[in-house]
Amino acid sequence: MIREMIRASVDRHVPSAGAATTPFDGVELFRVEAPFERMPGIYSPCVCVLVAGEKVVYVEDSRHVFNEDRYVCATLPTPTLADVSGASPESPLLGLLIHFDNNMISRLILEMQAAYGTPPTTDKSRNGFGTAVRDERLDLALANLLELLDDPPAAQVLGAGRLREVLFAILRGEAGDRLRSDFGGAPALATTLAHVHAHIGED
Repeated sequence: MIREMIRASVDRHVPSAGAATTPFDGVELFRVEAPFERMPGIYSPCVCVLVAGEKVVYVEDSRHVFNEDRYVCATLPTPTLADVSGASPESPLLGLLIHFDNNMISRLILEMQAAYGTPPTTDKSRNGFGTAVRDERLDLALANLLELLDDPPAAQVLGAGRLREVLFAILRGEAGDRLRSDFGGAPALATTLAHVHAHIGED
């Protein structure tokens, strides 16, 4: 039921192919209505959640499949190739992209460590990119965030808190280790690479 509400909200707020901004800092919605193969791109530090459809992403020699059950978590700027099959106007690929604010993530990690203690880190991949299970806590947080799109004054008042709720759910889920490792244990590396990515065209 919650996932159907989330899908309907994204579908309604991005009615044509492309991306749509939201009142929430770093959050955008997107819609893809045609298949494509091996399209190059770069994932900035972000979470990408699909609410309809499936996408295959290639990072170096690894292949990652994400869909309504698994989302992408990238903590470092990551060059990729991507395939989407089966997308059409009648059955589009729909999703959300949440770009990480380094300071917000780092503060939230510190607050959680103060409240819960410092959990052991088990993510040894260290490549800054992977997928994670989309659990019920994340679904509820996303639904709470997206419902504000229909109430702009409420979005202005509550949006930042609801976005923290989404990040909190992500940190408590399977992607938490990856985020704590790159934003909590080694934030300087993530910050430096994000700066280089944002200013790649400068001397």
